[in-house]
Amino acid sequence: WYVAVLLGLAFIFFGILVGLFMIGEIVHVSLTASIRLPMKVIDFVDAKTPDGTVGIIGFLLLLAGFLFQIYAAYRGGNVS
Repeated sequence: WYVAVLLGLAFIFFGILVGLFMIGEIVHVSLTASIRLPMKVIDFVDAKTPDGTVGIIGFLLLLAGFLFQIYAAYRGGNVS
């Protein structure tokens, strides 16, 4: 039974190490995936800057934000 206990402890220790490795790998994959999309956005901005596409998109987003602010201010005035 000494051998069985030692093997059991070895398997538990090995399981803990493998579990920690799996958690680390999940964190690694998550960080890689969360960085991949912003890098694609930055590449798009870098590629479209010379022809003005980014400026037009930025202006439209800014305009939409102002319109939402105007709408919110108008709707907020009617609440009692």
